[in-house]
Amino acid sequence: MASAFVVEIIGFTLMIEVYADSTQESALFEIASMHTGVDMAKLIMPKNTLKKKVGDGGFKQEDLMKAQRAIDDNDVDFRPIADKYLTLIHQAIAEYNNDKSIDLHSLLLDQLMQLRAQGSLFRYSSISAISDTVVDLLDTIKKVDATIIEIVEAYEKSTKVLLLKGVRNSEDMICKAFVTELSNVCKKYKDRQVT
Repeated sequence: MASAFVVEIIGFTLMIEVYADSTQESALFEIASMHTGVDMAKLIMPKNTLKKKVGDGGFKQEDLMKAQRAIDDNDVDFRPIADKYLTLIHQAIAEYNNDKSIDLHSLLLDQLMQLRAQGSLFRYSSISAISDTVVDLLDTIKKVDATIIEIVEAYEKSTKVLLLKGVRNSEDMICKAFVTELSNVCKKYKDRQVT
């Protein structure tokens, strides 16, 4: 088992991991001296304050099961939550059209990642699937242009249709059609950027 030591050498602090017992502290000083050319080293044992507060162990199995049941049995209506994020996307694009200095890329990516993650949490794999397509595209670029805005607007409309029709499953043919079309558009955009 490794032990972590902090060594302070004339104002500089080094974190060193030693795979030995505490009897080799002198070897630690020697290593510090060899690498720094300084003979004066002081060993500082770090406090395990965080470990004292939270403890050593993991989670109890019954707590994990309880948390999983809460996720599986939730009956929260995801549609208003998704609408909130879609509204934020729409507002971000509108603001960007008035002020190009806004970091639209980050704003869009944040909202899309929320939709992707929460779609899964609330058993709307359709929203996760369609969001994932656009997140993958945004992950490959650094700046938003007019074509990206069109793609995101198409995503927004498609997502609203999925929510309106109550399409939850990513295997639904409406969802598959939207994801396929968006994927094709995203691929064309990426291919055009490479050439």
